[in-house]
Amino acid sequence: MLDSKSASETPQNNQDVSTPNSQQPHAISSLIHDKTSHHPSKKSNCHKKQNELERYFEFVNWSGSTTSTTNTDSSNTNVKDSLELYKINSNDTLLYFNKLCVAMQFSQLLSLKLFPNAKEISESFSAYYNIRDYLIFSNRQDLLSNNNVICYVVADGNVPRTGATFACSTNWHVFSIDPRMKKKWKCLYDEDKVEEPKEPMNGRIENTNNPSLQDHFKTVMHGLSSCEQIQRLYPLSQTTDEFLQSNLFNNLKHHISPSLNVIIAVHSHADLWQFYKEIPSPKVCLSIPCCFAPNIPTPPPLAIFKDEAIHSEKNVVYMWSE
Repeated sequence: MLDSKSASETPQNNQDVSTPNSQQPHAISSLIHDKTSHHPSKKSNCHKKQNELERYFEFVNWSGSTTSTTNTDSSNTNVKDSLELYKINSNDTLLYFNKLCVAMQFSQLLSLKLFPNAKEISESFSAYYNIRDYLIFSNRQDLLSNNNVICYVVADGNVPRTGATFACSTNWHVFSIDPRMKKKWKCLYDEDKVEEPKEPMNGRIENTNNPSLQDHFKTVMHGLSSCEQIQRLYPLSQTTDEFLQSNLFNNLKHHISPSLNVIIAVHSHADLWQFYKEIPSPKVCLSIPCCFAPNIPTPPPLAIFKDEAIHSEKNVVYMWSE
């Protein structure tokens, strides 16, 4: 992924990825209040059902901070003095490879030979499973099968690996955006045909799995077809600036009312804040940065942790929710 990001999309913030805002978001406390109120090391009736992300949020609720104690861990930075981040999957660093072997939806990813190495697999799978676990934790797991969710994968590389992972694992419409997207993967997209609908699209569509929603999406997105290999995956050879200025995004923003917007940035060099602020709420965002901290000034991150099942030293995960 790292070699396929847009060089023209420069970061706006050179803050180091391991120096997070340690302010505890209020949303974490409200999410956890009815689930647990004890130290994470103590056993509970629901302990066996907890995933790693749930234990992290339990830790945040107990400690009042998204980080652990101060130390000199500089694995992700040139700055020596940093904050030690909470770590997940420390005892199961092969987690995502095990998932790849047993989860039926990933057989298509293997047959298409999307991933060149273990590092790329672990990054894309971390993004998916942490989003999935967060939705389960916040009692919104029904959204995983909801076709009224739009997912934007920012700077996905010249092969839409992370976008494909989400498209194969959910019913979402997934837009994989990168200016170096290979022709083999690009979706069928005619900008001239993606125009304002001739008839106004009034009202919000709430029936999340009604076939008419698919018809509505096709009407608004006339001129757009998913890539041949994977349904509901739309790889686009564009910068984020070009995408945000396109007729396609204009229609998505003004004529589709998703149950949720999801933003994913895995080792992206794009300006995440510029993209994030254009996406309407409700939204969830996950970033695994490589060179600089995400430049989203508000709201504060819902979560900041290290995922040790990511086979890269750049394994800090940030999450936001509005």
